[in-house]
Amino acid sequence: MQELTIHRRRDDDPDATAASLHDLAETYHAQGRMHKVIGCADETLETYLLHQHEAGVARTLANLGVLMSEVGRHDSAVKYFARADKAHEDLPDTTARAECVAGLGRALWLSGDQPAAHRVLNRALAFVIGSEGSDARHVRAFVEEIRQSEVSARVNHSSILRVDAST
Repeated sequence: MQELTIHRRRDDDPDATAASLHDLAETYHAQGRMHKVIGCADETLETYLLHQHEAGVARTLANLGVLMSEVGRHDSAVKYFARADKAHEDLPDTTARAECVAGLGRALWLSGDQPAAHRVLNRALAFVIGSEGSDARHVRAFVEEIRQSEVSARVNHSSILRVDAST
């Protein structure tokens, strides 16, 4: 916390403050103190908002979406990812937006809205059409993983139904 205070007083650099908060959040995460991790992310968001740092705001909103998914708050994750998607609109990094939109699709799927999830996942893939970099491959793999988990869930569900019908 002392390092964070120093950055806030000495620097007018939101990235330095965010880096300190990230380091603190890593420590809290290792301790399993997710409410503290989320608190650090909220502080980071506030810092970027105060400095009108659009890329930092978009990144942090997406990170909050990831954190909300991690703690099982999928409806909150959907809201954060949707805000992050909106924040990415005017930014040039389409791969970051694709990752954000893929996260939104996953959160929608986990919250039970599979039709919306499929539409959003298709949007994520559209952002990386024609891109062959490792980030684009990561987005494609992430979308495929989400879709495969849905197929696995359907297969398991139908197996359960067959077992119930035979008993």
